[in-house]
Amino acid sequence: MARLSLLLMWLTAAQPGTLTLSSPAFANNGPLPVEYTGYGAFTSPPLAWTGAPKGTRQFVLIVEDTDAPLASLSVHWLIYNIPATAASLPATPPNKAAKTHPAPIAGARLGRNAMKWLGYLPPRPFAATGVHHYRFTLYAVGTELTLAEGATRADVLAAVNGHVLAEATLVAVFERKEP
Repeated sequence: MARLSLLLMWLTAAQPGTLTLSSPAFANNGPLPVEYTGYGAFTSPPLAWTGAPKGTRQFVLIVEDTDAPLASLSVHWLIYNIPATAASLPATPPNKAAKTHPAPIAGARLGRNAMKWLGYLPPRPFAATGVHHYRFTLYAVGTELTLAEGATRADVLAAVNGHVLAEATLVAVFERKEP
């Protein structure tokens, strides 16, 4: 019985060298707490990762609403040039006056979200559109990106093309229930 337990633990654990992304604020495919939405404090959620492959020079994070009615409305967060030494991003409150979120970690650069602002765009889906899935994708990149702050999703994806060593995904769900 003990051998079976050890085998099951090994099979369900992340394998060494596998990039994994998690959050202390929500479970994968679990609800995004209100404080990280447009109905709460507008704070970006904390994230953590392990298993960066050898040769990682930096990380890129893209958060998208996979249920957005238009692709142009899907990007909620775009961060690049996250140092390879980083293993987490802290929860970060917004600068509401400037309609931005500061970079949650030194050295990182912010891209434009669906509203063309820099930083985190808290989920605030339209009423009666059902459950929205927010996909957090972390890329381990094997090159230095030379993009200026304010790049678009397309700019970042073009820059990392052919340089992605690994990727990890975490999904949060949120539904606006009031009209």
